[in-house]
Amino acid sequence: VVMSSAYVNVLEAITKVTPMDKMRVITNMLTFPEIADKSILDRKEKMVLIVSRLDENQKRISLMIKAWMSIKEHHGYKLHIVGTGKDGEYLEKLASSSKDIIFEGAQSPLSWYQSARIFLMASPREGWGLTLTESLQNGVVPIALKTSKVFADIIDDGVTGFLPKNKKEFREKLLLLLKDNELRNKMAVAGLNSANRFSSSVVGDRWEIMLNELLNT
Repeated sequence: VVMSSAYVNVLEAITKVTPMDKMRVITNMLTFPEIADKSILDRKEKMVLIVSRLDENQKRISLMIKAWMSIKEHHGYKLHIVGTGKDGEYLEKLASSSKDIIFEGAQSPLSWYQSARIFLMASPREGWGLTLTESLQNGVVPIALKTSKVFADIIDDGVTGFLPKNKKEFREKLLLLLKDNELRNKMAVAGLNSANRFSSSVVGDRWEIMLNELLNT
């Protein structure tokens, strides 16, 4: 069982097993039990959010901080970073000249997703990306640097979020969402609808089908 169809060919190449008729693709399910109603968008604040371990090697927080700081006009938004890690001191120093970057420390992230409008991710690699589905189910529009094929299973590029290919595009998509309220709200609603694909009932049904196949073999 793999989490993405993007992994099927990879596993086939590694194992040399063909055909892959015993392979099943079952995604992770949503972290939180409820998908927010679209009325949550009326309660959102001008907040851009990062939820991450503060580990440069694994998460590249500095790329997002630099993208934020390169934008002169934030249109009233602030960047909130939820999480701790070994590179926290370095990142706080990097962001020290900006008055609208706030390090919130380690906290339960649900209330932050409920308040935020835009989510950022720039990890060099991810097996899935739970924070992306957490964003979608809470009406937060994600921008994720396209470093993993699996992100395309979660985000419909240009519809429910953005998958920029490089730092320049990352900055451009962030600036676009900061400025365009109508586009951002439209994408947030599409994201809420798309989150149903990862609900416990949908993913649970896939596991049940597979387990029944095993029992009947």
